[in-house]
Amino acid sequence: MFKVFEIIQYILMAIVFIIVRLGNMVFSPALVVAELPSFEQSMHSVSNYGQFNSEVWMEEHGNRLLFERQIEGFTKKHRVIALIGDSDLKTILDLDDRKLLGAKDGYLYYTPFSNANLVYSFDLNSGHETELFHDSGRCKLAYPYLLEIKDETYIALSVSNEHKYLKVQDGELIGIADVLPVYKAGNAEYYLGEDFVLYKRNAKGDQDEQVFDDSFAGQEISICPIKDGFIVYRPNSKNGLALIDQDGNSRVLYSFECYSCETSFAVTEKYVFYSVIRYSGFDHDEKVYTYYDDDTESGTYRIDLEDYSVTKICDEVYCGLYVFDNDSVFACDSKRDVYQLSVDGSTRKEIIGHRSITQLFD
Repeated sequence: MFKVFEIIQYILMAIVFIIVRLGNMVFSPALVVAELPSFEQSMHSVSNYGQFNSEVWMEEHGNRLLFERQIEGFTKKHRVIALIGDSDLKTILDLDDRKLLGAKDGYLYYTPFSNANLVYSFDLNSGHETELFHDSGRCKLAYPYLLEIKDETYIALSVSNEHKYLKVQDGELIGIADVLPVYKAGNAEYYLGEDFVLYKRNAKGDQDEQVFDDSFAGQEISICPIKDGFIVYRPNSKNGLALIDQDGNSRVLYSFECYSCETSFAVTEKYVFYSVIRYSGFDHDEKVYTYYDDDTESGTYRIDLEDYSVTKICDEVYCGLYVFDNDSVFACDSKRDVYQLSVDGSTRKEIIGHRSITQLFD
């Protein structure tokens, strides 16, 4: 009797699945992709690596956009797709159970979710996969994305409880370092410790000093070099956006009060963009965060790197912000809709909606 019940249950689940799929085919709008801008003046922003909350991963390649998205259903898969034309999308690579670390100079880098004892690169032009690193022991990622320091790209691993930094270039493993290079601002040198706390090296040989308080500690800290220093970002922190200037002075660029928050950031040559949603508390009965009444602080901001002035450009909040040129910012929201924002916030154009992205995986 129990087996009969199980069979009926599986049949009902299959019927529901077919109905949902047919519903999507009948009622979902046609695949709509807005005309993409030309990236003739394309730029690479290190801040693209630091999108820890983003529902849609994006990167630019060959004047087109790459997308990565997690699909949940009977199976869980990660896929990378390339946006080829105005309404033509092509699946480039099925990542399956692998963790995407980022893309640089036409190559993807990724590692298995379960054990980072293997690291791969993938040539987006040829479709060729290369095994860069293999260790028979238990490895894990020490940092969840690519690290870029002084135009050098690294993958941080913890191998037998010791940090190893894989230096990669053009899809190849160049070397393995025990320590990361230093960041420089003025006459001062800065480095990330093994706990990913930022330290300032003492030129007199005394003990090195921690630059910020413990709110900046942890493996999710992101450092983005700029012309006259670098930006330090810690996601989901009420004072998690700071600057080290060319004289070695540090300052918090924007802060706010809250019980908890979710944030995202992007850096261009002139501006830092910062999107914030604040929570007033946590409802333990419903197990959800609560919101402030008439909250005017949540939204998206632009911070001028010349005078550090802060301008709120819109009330919308974005979980991911990406930069591919100096004229606009690409943003995705919690519904997985993707927009292009002008730097002054005056215009917002939908590039691709979440229904269209979902269809790509059906």
